[in-house]
Amino acid sequence: MTTMAELKGIRILGAGKKDAGDVLDLGASGRLLWLLEGEAERISETSHTQILHADEQIHEVTGSGTLRFVAYSRYVELEPGDKLGFDLKATAYRAVMESRNENIGLVLAKGLPLNSGQIWIDIGTGTGAMVHALQKQATNQQTIWIIGVDRASKMIDEAWRVIKVITLRRDMSAVTYSM
Repeated sequence: MTTMAELKGIRILGAGKKDAGDVLDLGASGRLLWLLEGEAERISETSHTQILHADEQIHEVTGSGTLRFVAYSRYVELEPGDKLGFDLKATAYRAVMESRNENIGLVLAKGLPLNSGQIWIDIGTGTGAMVHALQKQATNQQTIWIIGVDRASKMIDEAWRVIKVITLRRDMSAVTYSM
């Protein structure tokens, strides 16, 4: 079972324990809900129900409604962010996949016609392996722009930590690199 300590770097809105029959008002704003233990029934404002089980899945909760706990449960409410869950795994992903992704990036970047003044965009950049590969491929005489874009802001944060960046903009979860 994943523990709350593994949520490092994610904003926790609330956490708690509930007994069977207890109800939690979900309010009107979207959030992410993670059941660490137990089972709950989400009841939307339109009376649609969904059973949530304790596991590693983080559930997106949009709109108002309530959560009725079916069994004793522990839960965490997280700030909405990356809906695919990469924010939770960014550091581990980089540590495990960095060399593999970088090798793939280097193979893909080899032989690309990198010319001064070009703009390269890496969509779904993750932790920046392709950005780093393009950076290595470019010579010091070439001025190119490499833009890495990812919807998971924590992945961009990981790229920020490892890629040599001269010009950087962090709006819209993008890393911009220029030589």
